[in-house]
Amino acid sequence: MGETCGALLGGVMAISLAYGRDRLEETVTSNAYLKAVNLSIKLFERFKKEFGSVKCFEVQKKIFGRSFDFKKVEDQQEFVKLGGYGPKGCPSVVKKAAMMAAEIILKGE
Repeated sequence: MGETCGALLGGVMAISLAYGRDRLEETVTSNAYLKAVNLSIKLFERFKKEFGSVKCFEVQKKIFGRSFDFKKVEDQQEFVKLGGYGPKGCPSVVKKAAMMAAEIILKGE
């Protein structure tokens, strides 16, 4: 809906699965929780540097020169027409975010 990019959120979820708490009952001061938070911050910063923002609307503007309101059918159609789901559209953002997250997960730092 234009807020935080889903590709970034997916990366944060992957980091949390790899390094986060095993049980919800663990405190938020546990080492696992803090590691997941710090690695997620690293991803957030790398993503923002790469795309200029973490906001979907802003990433859309960088790629397409404009943003889209997916609640409007005409914007949905224009997004598809401009290749939004093509290799230079959102999938390219997802690919870069996934690669960033994977690197962070594998390095653990």
